[in-house]
Amino acid sequence: GEARRLVEEADARATELVAAAEQTAQQVRDSVAGLQEQAEEEIAGLRSAAEHVAERTRGEAQEEADRVRA
Repeated sequence: GEARRLVEEADARATELVAAAEQTAQQVRDSVAGLQEQAEEEIAGLRSAAEHVAERTRGEAQEEADRVRA
């Protein structure tokens, strides 16, 4: 009857909403994972640049020390 039809419609709608929510959650997870990956690449690049500068600075300091000693 009418009541049964309403229950079935409500059930179908609830199932659709759950599926949509799960899809949205998955998209958010994928997006966050992508951002995390980008951030890690950024950090690796910055660390590499900082190490390069530190090495050059140490080298220059060593040359200066050698020159002062000479």
